[in-house]
Amino acid sequence: SGGKTTLANAILMRLPAHERIGLIEDAREMALQVEHKNCYLASPQTGLTAKVLVKQAMRERYDRLILSETRGDDTFDLLRALSSGHNGSVTTLHASSAMGALSTLELLFQMSLPPGVQMSPAAAQGYITSCINLIVFCSRPYERQPDGTEKSSRRVSEVAIVKGVKDGAYQLEYIFPKPGHE
Repeated sequence: SGGKTTLANAILMRLPAHERIGLIEDAREMALQVEHKNCYLASPQTGLTAKVLVKQAMRERYDRLILSETRGDDTFDLLRALSSGHNGSVTTLHASSAMGALSTLELLFQMSLPPGVQMSPAAAQGYITSCINLIVFCSRPYERQPDGTEKSSRRVSEVAIVKGVKDGAYQLEYIFPKPGHE
């Protein structure tokens, strides 16, 4: 959805200057302005995939790991990194809502499991909710202009705290929009 990179850059500008950051991208888009950073550029043509770079970053001692976008085979390793002390890390993905982001992440996670490894949906959901604390969902709705044209604008539509999973359903606490004020 609209504005993922712009929002991620805005969040990353607020990182404390003393933290060590590992940034993995497939195109240089993140404007990470901290002193202690290592930027890695994925190049799947040479075998230097995001998955390989996430594994490499886990060997380093970063305070946070930033993956510009999780797309598939990197998801298992990314969640492993998030569950091993890289609190406050950031990634983006395509989804249609905050709740949809968790469903998409679950699908990407299941698709990225190592060969021969299986995980029940309940176990995968539990693992995901132990790794992901907050979802910020951006949308790009079209609005009719006075001249009759349609123009899109990017905006934060939902901010939700991930509370866990119950009976196979993700539990979110929406802090924006405030409940009852949609």
